[in-house]
Amino acid sequence: MPAWLRLPWTTAGGRWRRWLGHGLFWVVVFVFYTGYFGRAEGALGPSLVFVSLLLPVTIGTAYFLTRVLIPRYLLRRRYGFFALYVAYTLVVSVYLELLVATGIFTTIAGFRMGSMTPAAFDILKLLAGMYLVVLLVVAADLVERWYQAQQANVRLRQARLEAELKLKEAELQLLKAQIHPHFLFNTLNNLYSLTLTRSEQAPDAVLRLADLLDYLLYQGAKPVVPLAQEVAHLASYLALERLRYADPAALRFRTEGPLEGASIAPLLLLPFVENSVKHGLSRDPAGGWVEIVLTRSGDRLTFRASNSKPAAPAPAGGEGIGLANVRRRLALLYPEAHHLTIRDEPDRFDVVLSLNLIAQPAHAVPDRR
Repeated sequence: MPAWLRLPWTTAGGRWRRWLGHGLFWVVVFVFYTGYFGRAEGALGPSLVFVSLLLPVTIGTAYFLTRVLIPRYLLRRRYGFFALYVAYTLVVSVYLELLVATGIFTTIAGFRMGSMTPAAFDILKLLAGMYLVVLLVVAADLVERWYQAQQANVRLRQARLEAELKLKEAELQLLKAQIHPHFLFNTLNNLYSLTLTRSEQAPDAVLRLADLLDYLLYQGAKPVVPLAQEVAHLASYLALERLRYADPAALRFRTEGPLEGASIAPLLLLPFVENSVKHGLSRDPAGGWVEIVLTRSGDRLTFRASNSKPAAPAPAGGEGIGLANVRRRLALLYPEAHHLTIRDEPDRFDVVLSLNLIAQPAHAVPDRR
């Protein structure tokens, strides 16, 4: 609540400030009452006595409503009891007002009726003067309670959002951690195959693996990376895979459109490429094929991974870790900015991912290195 809207009793900063605020407010009410009821014979004494007798009735009525009836009945939706006790309070306060006006002021204190203006003894004006203040206090109390409830709701929503964000960040970290061993397992298998055949390409494969690991450890920890770097990483991985097969042309990779000036979540496309190589070439090295095409058109990136399917059926097991992983990452990072299509046909398997490059990945895990 803005400072200029805060009434005295809504000011934070310690009990003594609250009491001081209350006291200042009632001093203002005292001055208001003195002017409202006035004096008929020019003497200030009778007016001060009258207001001093009336003010405790006003204070008691206001605090009884705001501190007892509203929290105990109105806020708990016990409306019948609230209405009943408000009626009782009005009756008692009217009785006390009349007692002050006709009993204490004139009889006990000994002041004459003429020492006050007619407003002091007009029941309607007397009630109007008192309940104007009471209603002001009640309204301020309700506004303050509403404001506090709104603030509590905002804090609760923020706490829930922060908790959800932390859970999603933890899940993304776990998903990335799952990519690393999966990728290393496939790559080390490639290297193992080359060393078994005493291939002259083994040293080159080791260097390429070192580059891939460097990207995996340092770039993969960032929330986003340049699209050109991610594509270069895919190209290095595919170059390493080509070393395993007699016909490198069976593994085709091309890009269309500019790669500069765009960013993407790291390691997002790698599981699709691994899956295509695994099912297209690893299970049919002689006749299999893999084709990876990445196209950028304006702010839209289209990634297509296609591979052949061998005649022998693949072992049953549903989606592998890689595809399930990337589905979840897409849902977390690009919830409204991607479209994924997977087609499993008798002789081929196609994955088409369309991604909005303008959208920054949501809940991207920051680089904490």
